Amino acid sequence: MESQRTYKTPVMAILLLIGMAALMTACSAQPPRLWMRAPDWGRGLLLGNTRVGEPVPLAVDPSGNVTIFLFSASDDRPRLQLTSFSPDGLVRWENIFNEIELYLPDEPHILWDGAHWTLFWINDGSLYGMKIDDRGQVLDGPEMLSKEFQVQHIAAATNGRGQVAVWFSTPPGSGGLFALAGDAGFQPVDPEGSQPELIFDETGDLHAAWLRRPTARGANPFIYGFYPGADLSRGHDEEVYAAQIYGTTVLDGPTLGIDKSHAYIFWSLTFFTGPEAGTSQAYYVHFPRANFAPVSRERLLSVPWSYNLAYESSESASLNTGRRVPLDASFQGGGTYIIQMRPNARVAEEQAVV
Repeated sequence: MESQRTYKTPVMAILLLIGMAALMTACSAQPPRLWMRAPDWGRGLLLGNTRVGEPVPLAVDPSGNVTIFLFSASDDRPRLQLTSFSPDGLVRWENIFNEIELYLPDEPHILWDGAHWTLFWINDGSLYGMKIDDRGQVLDGPEMLSKEFQVQHIAAATNGRGQVAVWFSTPPGSGGLFALAGDAGFQPVDPEGSQPELIFDETGDLHAAWLRRPTARGANPFIYGFYPGADLSRGHDEEVYAAQIYGTTVLDGPTLGIDKSHAYIFWSLTFFTGPEAGTSQAYYVHFPRANFAPVSRERLLSVPWSYNLAYESSESASLNTGRRVPLDASFQGGGTYIIQMRPNARVAEEQAVV
């Protein structure tokens, strides 16, 4: 519902950086190079295939080195693989951890915590963590962190100065949403929570979003939480939106993004029956971060069908993405089949979505 209070629409860049998302897919029949059609982007190089059907996570250190984390799709069994690149795109090192046993691995996460590459993943329903030095060697772990809990989804974020937040959710009816709390074990967050998302802002405060279990009437509440200093005891959470979903429609989200002033919740709906069968629609709402309101009306995301557009340089851009195509906020043309959205993990003046 549209808020009665007035709000200022924030600046958001919707950038479909198809290369990285497409290079790492669960499909084994991939070309060795993929053409990035927008100007100022080169050809994408195929790095490998993963057994996980979602975008491969990456992390960037202050020197601009990029490390990606995937479960390589080998013939006999999945293997944990890390590949690190220099800022100019050259491979610095690669390590395949054959000694780590994986069975049904899922949801890989990688962070640069200020000193190390920190990894988290699900394996056979348990949460694992490991620390890697800047040469790709194991410093600590792998360690099973979830103890007796059966884990369905995880989220991890860092302030880049050594502090790491890790949350996980359990299957329906078995506990809900928890935060790792160091020596204290686990801290309950929401007994009906699932699918957490976490982001630290530039001041070290923690922002979170998650899905609450659907109601009997088909409402899927999206919850936003703000925690000063990442201290859950000082934080607060509220429902900011509820997506109505019926039948065989599949929800992807909520996905959290923030910029210097606003928080964003993204989600997509994929339809398998009815007149919209075979289509998908992506939406977002935004609101002042840490304030919970006013929440904007839901907005449909769409992108032009063609890449033959009028690209322009942006002098005021805070994200270096090359030339852009400005689209009016009311743009509704083109395609809406947008799934697996991933906002930029670092806070900037703009909000970019891959």
